Amino acid sequence: MKRDDLLFFNRPADCWLEGLPLGNGRMAAMAMGYPLRECICLNHEAVWRKILNRKTKVCASYLPRIRKHLLGKDWEKGARLLVEKFQPEGDVSGRVMYEYQPAGNLIIESLRPEPVTGYSRILDLKNGLIKINFATATAKYERTNFVSAVHNVLVTRLKCAGDRPLSVALSLERENSPDCRLSFRAHDNCQIMTADIQNGVMFRIKNKVILSKGRISSIPGQSRFVISGAHEILILTTIQVEANKEETAIPENYDLLLKEHVRDHRRFFGRVDFSLNGGNHGNPRTTDALMRDAFNGAPPDHLFELMLKMGRYLLIAGSRPGSKALNLQGKWNRAMHPAWQSDYHLDMNMQMAYWPAESGNLSEFTQPLFDFVQNLIPDGMKNAKNYYGCNGVVFPIACAGEGQILPGAWAAWTGAAGWLAQHFWQHYEYTLDEKFLKDVAYPYMRKVADFYMDFLIKNKSGKYVIAPSTSPENIPLERGGKWQGHKMITTNATMDIAIIRELFGNLLTAGGILRQDLDEQGKWREILDHLPDWPVDKNGMLKEWANPVNRDNPKHRHFSHLYPLFPGNMFSLEDTSVLIKSAAKALKARQDCGLADNAGWSYPYMALLHARLGGGDKALQCLAYLAKSCMMDNLLTIHNDWRFQGLSLYWPNGDRLFQIEATLGASAAIIEMLLQSHNGLIRILPALPRQWKHGHIKGLKARGGFIVDIFWKDGAIENVVIHSLAGQDCRVKLCRPHGPVKIKCGKRLITGVETTGNYIKFNTVKGRKYQLSQQNERL
Repeated sequence: MKRDDLLFFNRPADCWLEGLPLGNGRMAAMAMGYPLRECICLNHEAVWRKILNRKTKVCASYLPRIRKHLLGKDWEKGARLLVEKFQPEGDVSGRVMYEYQPAGNLIIESLRPEPVTGYSRILDLKNGLIKINFATATAKYERTNFVSAVHNVLVTRLKCAGDRPLSVALSLERENSPDCRLSFRAHDNCQIMTADIQNGVMFRIKNKVILSKGRISSIPGQSRFVISGAHEILILTTIQVEANKEETAIPENYDLLLKEHVRDHRRFFGRVDFSLNGGNHGNPRTTDALMRDAFNGAPPDHLFELMLKMGRYLLIAGSRPGSKALNLQGKWNRAMHPAWQSDYHLDMNMQMAYWPAESGNLSEFTQPLFDFVQNLIPDGMKNAKNYYGCNGVVFPIACAGEGQILPGAWAAWTGAAGWLAQHFWQHYEYTLDEKFLKDVAYPYMRKVADFYMDFLIKNKSGKYVIAPSTSPENIPLERGGKWQGHKMITTNATMDIAIIRELFGNLLTAGGILRQDLDEQGKWREILDHLPDWPVDKNGMLKEWANPVNRDNPKHRHFSHLYPLFPGNMFSLEDTSVLIKSAAKALKARQDCGLADNAGWSYPYMALLHARLGGGDKALQCLAYLAKSCMMDNLLTIHNDWRFQGLSLYWPNGDRLFQIEATLGASAAIIEMLLQSHNGLIRILPALPRQWKHGHIKGLKARGGFIVDIFWKDGAIENVVIHSLAGQDCRVKLCRPHGPVKIKCGKRLITGVETTGNYIKFNTVKGRKYQLSQQNERL
């Protein structure tokens, strides 16, 4: 069997964290793969529990006093005043208002337990399904699971080879919780568990069982079926949260359900094909064996292939159009009280989760992110007015679907809405969807700009000042000692400067495209002209805060001040060589002081920064560190260094905290190593590691409406195919050695090509493909 698109194991999961994930955006499942007592853990995106009550409070009148202190000689007085006064009404803990809850478990128990041999557990990324195979002394068994987006159902099929009948018990369960009332009932071939969560939702999990021969018996008052004599068992599991929503009919034909699911899944997953050093890597090795190699310092090429594929798979499984956005755990959670309530963190985590969407050719899957942001706008407008006396919107640093500001020092960061505006603009850059720009992106960007136009103040030299400001979760080194929230509060954090500069620059471009608000553009340019300069110290290093008093604290997991390098596009190798060097020095300073203060997601972030700097080998090393310290055998990622390698934060008792964004970030990093397309230039293999001598990547998306296929050998480009979706001019930089280039469209040689060194520019026609090669078909 070709296993390039498989996670493959010869043992069941040891725990929930080692399970294999399935999902359709709304519904999620984690299958353990136990042969004799299978446990499939179920989630639904709508199952949340309210734990706090909080309302926005009017406190903008204190802002002038706070600013006076922050800009004077007593920053601490201003910071403490903000913490004291910027408190919402109600509960003032640092938690968000809701926590994400598990739905329950589907249990499948064998009634004839026998010793098991020949076991295998497979997550088929290409087809979006899990297969469990094993044998006993008397029979061979096969279990298949998938979550269909077509019919919104978890499909489980149990099959036994030959005429050996199946005998299993089937039940639904949920961990006991004093705030949740459970009830069970069974009738005919259906079993139902209803859960009513106090201060949460009421939902219902239903199993419908279809048998090939055999019979079902049930116990009154219990959601437990005993099935005997069946040659094949089909279980259709649904989770209904909307109480009055009518159930839709689900086909009871397994082959039809499978066919429709695979066709639907493949049309997204199959857009990208990635292979290193020949692919199809000889004798199949289990995925945990690949991870052992990574732990020992020699991650194989196949592992990096799977990283890219797993990130795209999780986005498809967790963020379908029409569903909610990915939270800290995507949609997969087993804990009644998950860390950080499994909320939405808007100071990096949520953004990283969507970094591979556009470039990974999954633009549709950003729709839940945009819906999430739009839903925050009413609260964001109240926040802006009540806390800062401004128009526009301000979002909290973290939330759970409602946008009330968190208490105290967390209210000092105003960058979340602006950072999210980047995703709206980038969606237009990749798709050139002018209707989206006009109806969705531009109105939102205007609301964010409205806030900053009111919020920014000028100092005596005529420069705008951002006060209060924070560089998320970090404090200046000179403030040292025990971490306290008020120490974060500063003025003119580099990240805030970058977000505002980016927003108004993009707004000017968007307004020009749409021919809107031409009278406002002078005001936007004036803001751009008078923002603080990039703070570079005497050693040429980019600083985290513009205030010269604030000293950089390099022992921190965030890289907020490097925002203009990535995810922003304000520093580039081609145009800003001095600033690129300043960013490179800042990144080096973070790594020189050691890695023990990082989180798991720090490594893909570092890899992306190195990719923008052209450092392919360094980017690859960061991904190797991620695999070594913070990645499970199933490629799901952990916040902390669970293997105690000294490569990220220590967590008490070695607890493993699953967060989804690092797997998705790793996928984005690999894409960025192979293709970049910011600032009107498509870069081919801009950060190719020496280890990846041969390979191909097909189907990546570039800004400007292009799909790009790249083939390389011995580190040099063999062939590039560019599909033009919008008929835009195409400007390419070949970042590996090459000879004279010819461009063909079909059999026709393209003329009028502008070539300067390794830069190529040519016109395209919408819907055509262009092949870049030379006489011997090698660039």
